[in-house]
Amino acid sequence: MITKGKKIFLLLGAVSVALILAYCSGGGGGGGSSSGGGDSTSSAGKSVGVYLTDSPADQFPAITVTVYEINLCSDNNCATKENLYINTTGLSVDLAKLNGVLQLITTATFPEGTFNRLEIIPGNRASITDNSGVAHDAFFSNMDEKPNKPDTVQCPADGSNKCFIRFNGAVQPLSSGKLVVDFVLKEFEVKTHSCTNALDTSSWCITEVKMQPITFESEIEDSEFDLHGTLTNIGTGSITVKHMSTDFTVNLTGSTICEVNDINYSGAANCVNALTLNSCIEVETTDDLSSTTTITATRIEAKTSSDCEGSGTGEMHQNRELRGTVTKGAADFTLDTDPATLITVTDNTVCKYTQSQGMGMMNMSQGAVCFNDLQTGWTVEVKINNSTNEAIKIEREQ
Repeated sequence: MITKGKKIFLLLGAVSVALILAYCSGGGGGGGSSSGGGDSTSSAGKSVGVYLTDSPADQFPAITVTVYEINLCSDNNCATKENLYINTTGLSVDLAKLNGVLQLITTATFPEGTFNRLEIIPGNRASITDNSGVAHDAFFSNMDEKPNKPDTVQCPADGSNKCFIRFNGAVQPLSSGKLVVDFVLKEFEVKTHSCTNALDTSSWCITEVKMQPITFESEIEDSEFDLHGTLTNIGTGSITVKHMSTDFTVNLTGSTICEVNDINYSGAANCVNALTLNSCIEVETTDDLSSTTTITATRIEAKTSSDCEGSGTGEMHQNRELRGTVTKGAADFTLDTDPATLITVTDNTVCKYTQSQGMGMMNMSQGAVCFNDLQTGWTVEVKINNSTNEAIKIEREQ
């Protein structure tokens, strides 16, 4: 049980939230020096795909932040900056869900030259869900650079309700054509009591944030890809998804699974019948989104409008996200939440497992196969129906 007044130190693992700026050709999106979405081109610099990724949180099943800007700066105070991404309404991102997944944010022109600051502008509040499925409002507290931690977090009292997180150090493309920067809520510290200059006494407080570039491509080479966009066309075996200004053709197969209104539908025919035009959806694929706009979906999920640049008409449904260790029974299993939660697996339940704790593609299964493969002692994240405690989705943490 998490008690008020306790400090919680979170280790999000060796691979944390990362922005992957990968050289790519084509593909629309926002960026460059623009003030919003749309294609960006420039005679100086190269087109890049901007991604977010993460490994699972050790403590919490959901950590949601709102991202407004991603910038490169040529001076310490970011008075002169090159914009890679900007969204005036804010993009809601659940960092804990990007487990081995690269989520495409946009494409942008990465300018030539060396920059000495990477700046991320999030909202000043985050939402952190504890293991029992209770969401807590949290806010970022101001943090100056510390020895061996060249990061700054500041939340100006200017009425914008935004912060900036800056990494102080050289930022430039690598010869491999990729720049990987950990935006790591790694080793970040959360207090469950009021902090100095707290916005209110009921919120949790994030007092430690770490962000740094990384250069080891092996940490992301087995990642899947994730696309959020508006569903603009539904065919018999494919759909069209618009992300920013780019149309992606998404092919569906007999093994594609679509989660709509907390129900899982298998196969192309069932998926197209369940999906709704102009809604916000998430598409998971093994195809590299930086090199093609024709992909094959392994899984599709209906999302809320805030997950798609403020477009679409998604709805919130009555479910919870839980995290815990499994004790398996004959026909159900228990998670060691507080109190413990008894969960039922149905024919509709979808599971994503790996057979080891190493990084790699996850195997997807459903129903009886999903339950048979589940093992006592595994740490899993489970989306359940609140009213029935039936599992909608089970994912093993790597």
